[in-house]
Amino acid sequence: MKKFTITIVFSLIINVLLAQNTSLRNLPEGATVRDWMMTGTVQGTQEWGSYLGHNIYGDEAFGEKYNNTGQTSVVGIIAHHRGHASGSSNDAWYRIHQVAANGLPGSVLGGKRIRLSDIDRSGDAFVVMFDNPVTVNGDFFVIWDLMDYSHGTQAGDTLRLLAGEEGSRPASDHVNFGRNTVRWHSHGSGSAWRDFFTQNFSPFSIYFGIYPIVADVPASANNVENPINLNYFPHPCRDLLNLSFDAPANGEYTLELIGLDGKKYLQERKSLAKGEQNLQFDVNNMAPGNFIAIIRNGSFQVARLLQKY
Repeated sequence: MKKFTITIVFSLIINVLLAQNTSLRNLPEGATVRDWMMTGTVQGTQEWGSYLGHNIYGDEAFGEKYNNTGQTSVVGIIAHHRGHASGSSNDAWYRIHQVAANGLPGSVLGGKRIRLSDIDRSGDAFVVMFDNPVTVNGDFFVIWDLMDYSHGTQAGDTLRLLAGEEGSRPASDHVNFGRNTVRWHSHGSGSAWRDFFTQNFSPFSIYFGIYPIVADVPASANNVENPINLNYFPHPCRDLLNLSFDAPANGEYTLELIGLDGKKYLQERKSLAKGEQNLQFDVNNMAPGNFIAIIRNGSFQVARLLQKY
């Protein structure tokens, strides 16, 4: 049995996957994500496409505002997609924006481009990890941008972002203008961002299926350079998962296994002594896939991605 050791960065917390107050996920954990397709007619012309993707109007970008206090770093984005994407070299752009004074997306802070044909279109969680973390101060937008396809080579594409059911965004959140946004195709100057709920074709009260992956970085830290070893074997695991790590103090520790769909598959609490720990967990009843393993005790938190087959 070979043991794989992977060093990960202390305080890397996949908050978007946690059902806790620190989570930045707006769509409730376990909520259904679905298509929002156009089915009407405009001046005798049948609409086609999605409210959140390729469509007759050439809408180009879609995003959601996330509330954040202080400074943190966004290390990636999770999104749910379906649809057809051509084999061309066209890209979509997953990125982070500041919030402008009008409550809509402002300046681009960073992100990553992905070829359309490489995007997972099964409806499952598609994970995009940035090449470099994006530092944010306060609230920010998570954006999926198809860019200008109206004059491009994407004829027939139906790629789209999924979203929650009607009402997944509660009425109490309607006071937050720009909670979710769409950028219309425009030949004018500037970016034609619109509030999705009040200024779109239909007032759907929904949260989009797009979430940030954030690193919990202290505001006083310029970087995170305190690595901790969290090891697991076998790799991938099947029936039994073996985890080892260095506990910094005596105390009660919590282990959680979170799926990329945001569902919590396992949670256990153990009293541990300071020092090296070797823990074993039965994962035989868990379906194959990728999971985030998280171990925490007070301010100590460590996480890593693992695979089960």
